[in-house]
Amino acid sequence: MNRSLLLSLIVFLLLGLGAYYFINKGQTKTSLIEEDWKIAVKNKEDIYRIFLANREGENVDLKRTDEGWIYNDKWKARPDAILNLLSTISDVDLRERPGKAAIPNIVNGIAAHGVKVEIYGKNDEVLKKYYVGGMNSTELGTYMIMDGSDNPYIMHLPYWQGNLRSRFFMGDRSWRDKTVFSFKNEEVKSLSVDYPKKKSNSFILNRNGKSWDVQPLYKGTRKKTTPVDVDAVDEYLSKYKSLVAESIENQLEKRDSVTAITPFCIVKLEKTNGEKKHVNIHPLDYTFAEPGETLNYERYLADLNNEDEDLFLIQHLVFSPIFWGYEYFFLKEG
Repeated sequence: MNRSLLLSLIVFLLLGLGAYYFINKGQTKTSLIEEDWKIAVKNKEDIYRIFLANREGENVDLKRTDEGWIYNDKWKARPDAILNLLSTISDVDLRERPGKAAIPNIVNGIAAHGVKVEIYGKNDEVLKKYYVGGMNSTELGTYMIMDGSDNPYIMHLPYWQGNLRSRFFMGDRSWRDKTVFSFKNEEVKSLSVDYPKKKSNSFILNRNGKSWDVQPLYKGTRKKTTPVDVDAVDEYLSKYKSLVAESIENQLEKRDSVTAITPFCIVKLEKTNGEKKHVNIHPLDYTFAEPGETLNYERYLADLNNEDEDLFLIQHLVFSPIFWGYEYFFLKEG
């Protein structure tokens, strides 16, 4: 073999070995980086617990149960907030990798102000642990970093623009379900609606087998002699399917003065399973409007009379469908 051919073979061999090393090293590096940015838990049904915490000592513990998601082992969690969070966790994807020079500042920012996210499966196995920081300079992505990694990434939702950090929020007011009433017709044993200032409109519905008995709540009200309109009762009860408050106002400064006002309406519910609910709906004698805004008196405060002493702000537009009077439940004469 001549010298020229031998040299060519050596060069070819060296190039081949170099390419093999480069490709395999590149694949290993890509694999490691891929593990860092593959933050999503694709199957939402695999998720049974989500734990959030920040540097201020606040935390959110969400758990899937047969009755739905529970917040901090006590309250029902807001269904819409859970839906948004699960969608974020399952759909979050890589937008881009930040420049090397920016990484130290990004990591420091996440360490100082980020939210820790821990996601668990059905048997408490860890599915993912990572940190969520703020938005990047273009405001098209959010910084995230896997627990134990040195590589932050710019993540986003392909179908949505905004700060993903806003979906990993804290606080009872944000996470607690604000449903005031939610029940089906067949769950009701009795339901009374009392208008203290309009006693003749007050009534009580009592289940009587497959029909309903409708009576005035006050003895001074003349009883109707026409038959009960069962369809009207069913229509009325359907109004309670989902009545949700605007906000929770348990820390309201004027709480005592507002709840001291005679309620506009008092609703008492007893279900067939023995569960009871008592809600006092008070007229609002002040407004939540900001300076310069038009005053709005179309709201009430609903005192739920429960162990948490919950006070919910509700809108007349949402709750007015249940403000029926006694006479509406009977067939017309003739």
